[in-house]
Amino acid sequence: MRLLASDIPPIKTGLDNYSKGFIESFFEANKVTMLVGYVAADAIVELKALIESHHKLEQFDLVVGMAKFDGLFQSQFDALKALNAYLAKRQIGLIHIAVALPIHAKASAFSDAGHIHTAIVGSSNLSGLVQSFRQFEMDVLIDEEETSKEVFRVIDDALDKASKPLSEVEDSLKILENPNLILEGVPNVERVPTNNIAEKLTETTFELLVKSEPKSNLNIYFGKGRLQKGHAIPRPWYEVELIIGVETTRQTGYPQAGTEDAEFEVITDDGWRFPCQIQGQNSKNFRSRDDLKTLGKWIKERLQNSGSLVVGEPVTEQSLLHYGRNSITFTKMDEPNLWFLDFARPNDK
Repeated sequence: MRLLASDIPPIKTGLDNYSKGFIESFFEANKVTMLVGYVAADAIVELKALIESHHKLEQFDLVVGMAKFDGLFQSQFDALKALNAYLAKRQIGLIHIAVALPIHAKASAFSDAGHIHTAIVGSSNLSGLVQSFRQFEMDVLIDEEETSKEVFRVIDDALDKASKPLSEVEDSLKILENPNLILEGVPNVERVPTNNIAEKLTETTFELLVKSEPKSNLNIYFGKGRLQKGHAIPRPWYEVELIIGVETTRQTGYPQAGTEDAEFEVITDDGWRFPCQIQGQNSKNFRSRDDLKTLGKWIKERLQNSGSLVVGEPVTEQSLLHYGRNSITFTKMDEPNLWFLDFARPNDK
């Protein structure tokens, strides 16, 4: 038995986190059952990528415990349906929704050749796979057979006695209105008012093209993955980096890599403030500082919420056409090292 925990200042545990423990156990098993309370869209995409890369997996079932009672955002619903369709196509399992009672528990059981060898129980929901938020979690990885069997039995009871397949209940699930919670809880991000932004804008402004190249820019997820346990795992769904052309980066006033202007903060048109930076040859790389997922989550969530992008699918020219624009306006503000990012749809202005 070993403890899994977040390693987030000021609580520096030095321990393996949930993601590492889960992935190690996952690829050592040919049958996995999971019980979670809540699901995040990007975590479902990450889970689907793990399942796709595990060709020896014979059975996978997931029970979502709170969806029937608290509802789902459209992006979560779409991601669950896509994963369910994939599991059904491979004939290895299904997504199940708890209906008899709310289930807030989080547990996973892993078996191989009929031997239930490992279980994980703790506080981590599925979002622990991608560590999207500055939230401290603790879990216990159990490698003792009898206790692991007990965990499996409880999950199996939740699946068989308290849940129904997603396909049987999807029409009755409540789809939630998606308020502006895009970056809620993301590290180094804060909400700010935008009512007087126009008064603070300077004349230094640039249009940053949002490109739909197949394996870069907004589609890094579909590029070369990272190796874990000998399996190629795609990079996180929300990880992005804008590649800006020299026709923009060489203009007067554009921040240059390697200078004190290369790191700055941005305020977005919908009221978020977070750090960004310019890197790379010819100052071509525009990214959120510390975590590439912050900028990506801000862009992709807006595409998703508008119906222009389905979670787990590539951003295409058609996606941007549906959204109504293919660039982000980047304008210097009158405060040092502060810029404004505007990705509002034309009809929203």
